[in-house]
Amino acid sequence: KDRVTIIPAMEYLPDPEEHEILAGKIAAMPVDSAIGALLERKLEHFLSHPDTRDFYELKPILEPGKSSVLEFWPGARLIIEDPETTFAALVESYAEIGSKCRQVADISPLPGPEKYYFAPEKVQAKLESFETLEFSRFGHGENPILSKIELHPPPADSSRETLVKELKALIGSGWAIALVLNDESRLHNLRGLLSERRLNTHLPQRPLALKYGSISILKGFARKGFKDYRSRIAVFAEEDIFLGPARETTHRRHATQQNILALSQMVPGDVVVHADHGVAEFRGVHTMTAAGNTREYLLLQYAGSDRLYVPTDQVHKVSKYLGMEGFVPRIHSLNSKAWSSQKSRVSKNVEAIARELLELYAKRQGSAGFAFSPDCELQREMENRFSFVETPDQLKAITATKEDMESQTPMDRLVCGDVGYGKTEVAMRAAFKAVCSGRQVAVLAPTTLLAFQHFQTFLRRFEGFPVSVDMVSRLRKAAEQKETIKKLRDGTLDILIGTHRLLSSDFSFPRLGLLIVDEEQRFGVKHKERLKQLKTQIDVLTLTATPIPRTMQMAMSGIRQISVIDTPPAERQPVQTYVAPFDPSWIKRAVIQELKRGGQIYYVFNRVEKIDQKAAYLQELVPEARIAVAHGQMAEQQVERTMLAFINQEYDVLLSTTIIESGLDIANANTLIVDEAERLGLSQMYQLRGRVGRSSRQAWAYFFYSKNKKLTKEAAER
Repeated sequence: KDRVTIIPAMEYLPDPEEHEILAGKIAAMPVDSAIGALLERKLEHFLSHPDTRDFYELKPILEPGKSSVLEFWPGARLIIEDPETTFAALVESYAEIGSKCRQVADISPLPGPEKYYFAPEKVQAKLESFETLEFSRFGHGENPILSKIELHPPPADSSRETLVKELKALIGSGWAIALVLNDESRLHNLRGLLSERRLNTHLPQRPLALKYGSISILKGFARKGFKDYRSRIAVFAEEDIFLGPARETTHRRHATQQNILALSQMVPGDVVVHADHGVAEFRGVHTMTAAGNTREYLLLQYAGSDRLYVPTDQVHKVSKYLGMEGFVPRIHSLNSKAWSSQKSRVSKNVEAIARELLELYAKRQGSAGFAFSPDCELQREMENRFSFVETPDQLKAITATKEDMESQTPMDRLVCGDVGYGKTEVAMRAAFKAVCSGRQVAVLAPTTLLAFQHFQTFLRRFEGFPVSVDMVSRLRKAAEQKETIKKLRDGTLDILIGTHRLLSSDFSFPRLGLLIVDEEQRFGVKHKERLKQLKTQIDVLTLTATPIPRTMQMAMSGIRQISVIDTPPAERQPVQTYVAPFDPSWIKRAVIQELKRGGQIYYVFNRVEKIDQKAAYLQELVPEARIAVAHGQMAEQQVERTMLAFINQEYDVLLSTTIIESGLDIANANTLIVDEAERLGLSQMYQLRGRVGRSSRQAWAYFFYSKNKKLTKEAAER
């Protein structure tokens, strides 16, 4: 009892004795046997590199199992996280083993995986004989573990008298209580308090040896406690007893916490970046002894056989590689100068960009722009027609924008707010103010559909006022665009809305005063270069729900002004969001539920080649629904007709790709269904969810990922 063995979470635990046994069994096999040729080659590699992967492949062949691990505990209670994903991983692993067997079939007739492993179907059948608790990381399993255990947080009031009163009541009801603290001084003070109040306490001889009707005092790490009413167990932790965690007083403790945080974010196999040596693969933490000192080191694998051991007190130099999703960077060599060259090149580029930005914004600050006139009677009349009550944040953004416009310094304001929080109203009031001062307005949108939506919104909002609004995009014919350009040059057009086509050289604004940019992060480099040229001369208002880091950095550092709209409109309800494996019954129920209340549904399926098959599937699933299809490869006029028909409620379901993700504002559409959500990025999903819940009605968003498919780590995190 004076030692404990902590084993790694591995299927097999190789040791030197087993190495010798395996080597002997392989050597005793005839070379021309069924698997001898393969194992002879494996033996040489195994003895020189006895790593776990070789052991995984060899042990089942040499010592086939007679029973599965599920037969060791026939009466066990199993907890299964994400059953669908877990079973998909099992199927994938089994298929991978089968693939390896087929690859060596031409060398030697190796039996299939069924000889050494239990097939996934047999494992699943075996699981049905157990009492299981199933839960999902997304919280929507059919049998959530929390409903079984019935955990509840303890009272939020952490005053001493409240705590003592609560403990007395629990002891009187025969509960088992545990107080868990790590700070010695707090433990000492707590023991004194309980002793003064004559409460039954005891120090358990072993962890979790709790007594009913008594208080156990345990030393350990825990922030929050819980109460299990079924088992009558209450656990109180640091923040339940005291107002905050014990303070750390030394820089070393703070640095250690940072190191632990960085380590907790890395798993073996992750691509990491060392500040001094570049891109490598993280291979785990190893304990090594050097010069009589035993320390832990991070093992980084570089190209070829290059390895670097980083002491854990230098873990701040190592960070996870952050890049485009799906992109795998090239691993560097320790002896190569590629990393230092790359750092030098990036440093110069960053310096050049910073200089360019500072020059641009210094030029803006130093130049005398156009000072728009104060609000006129026409402006006040337009604003009074707003059919909603402005939120406090919205009013602040409107006031700040007007003050910027009335100043001599050219405005560059970022209005940041969640989808549907009223950014467009801020833009329309700014546009109307510019027109009242005799200036033209350009509204730049990233997509054709968003430009069309803005065009419709501006027309409705300015109806009855002497303001001319037009649009240019691929939905417009060449003759119509030519007429628009003529009106623009003549100065008879006040507001022009469009996509990046607006930035073409043939569009000339004789008296442009305001540029409104929606979702700036979705424009390309060339478009942004053209925008920079415009920005030195005119007022700019940028709207976004998901700003890029550089834009946020400039706003937070004061280079650009920022207004944040953080208050939802009155009567707006949060969108009820569900994440689950694909389930036709859920889809049918969601569609019918929306149809019963006279609403419409967005169904997003981002695969053009199969979208017609999906339409036929949905029509069969819900025959009563009128379904329209829209995607980017359709003719422009067809997309426009489809969208108009959906807006006019001629269809119930709009089956589309992600072309609807930005800007569509259809108050009657309050159910969103996303199919194969694991294929989409976080920003895409966030924008898609913003298409619903834009009225006082309760909105629903269902994100379905493929059933029986193992999610990647990145997809699960999204």
